[in-house]
Amino acid sequence: MTAIWMTLNFLLIVLAFYLILQLFQRVRLQQSEAKQETGELEKLFAAYLEDLQKENDRFIQALSEATGDKQVSRRRTAPRASRPVRSETAASAPSESGKAEKVPSFRQILKDETAQQDPVGKKTTRSQPADDHAADNWVPPVDEIQDQLEESLPLQALKLKKKGYTATQIAKELKTGKEEIELLLKFQGKKKL
Repeated sequence: MTAIWMTLNFLLIVLAFYLILQLFQRVRLQQSEAKQETGELEKLFAAYLEDLQKENDRFIQALSEATGDKQVSRRRTAPRASRPVRSETAASAPSESGKAEKVPSFRQILKDETAQQDPVGKKTTRSQPADDHAADNWVPPVDEIQDQLEESLPLQALKLKKKGYTATQIAKELKTGKEEIELLLKFQGKKKL
């Protein structure tokens, strides 16, 4: 009788070790899946940031071409630490040759633009500000403002996903990057859980 109990005890111990081993393997599998998902998210973020960087570079290039301003591209390539911080009161900044170049303030650009739009011989229907303080309080005419309700990008992406679109099709439809759409859908999926 003792041999039967010892055999049964031995079998139960072997079964317990087997179950402990199975649990240990499941925990390791879940940890590796979590690490893999974290790695995927990091890659997705990196791709998204790279897309944003490329889009910003294209925008800066188009802006510099549109304005004909070479300084925009120089400012973009300069390291952040060496960029000078300009205030409205700063009227000049040193250029590469060491000379100070005139940097117009927003107020001066606004005056120049309004002077170009109004012919010199004609008077405008608006009253001209007597001093600089009145120019600060100037508000553009708002006759034709129409409010529009626009859906957010995540909402549009979710609606298209519910219609059965793939991430690539959604990206083309919304004119954004594929990685951005994947990231939005992945985060929206996590919020629902």
